[in-house]
Amino acid sequence: MANSERHFERLIVSPGAIVSLQEACELLPLNDAAARHWLHEQRLVRLLAGRHVVCWADVAQALRSTPMAPPSKVARSLPRIKIDPL
Repeated sequence: MANSERHFERLIVSPGAIVSLQEACELLPLNDAAARHWLHEQRLVRLLAGRHVVCWADVAQALRSTPMAPPSKVARSLPRIKIDPL
């Protein structure tokens, strides 16, 4: 799946969708190996009739419970100039 397609799929997946492990990896904004590792680490992978599946609502909940990233730092402040009044 191309990156733009992955982005579009993340926007339309239902919160309660049950997807295969591979589909879940493709939907996350990580490379597939990192996504697979994270899903297993978070214990989000279930076994259904011999197939590994993921409930997307569980993924969303796990993401909500992780700390938010700190705001990005500005590389440098802009120089200040003095403006003479008219």
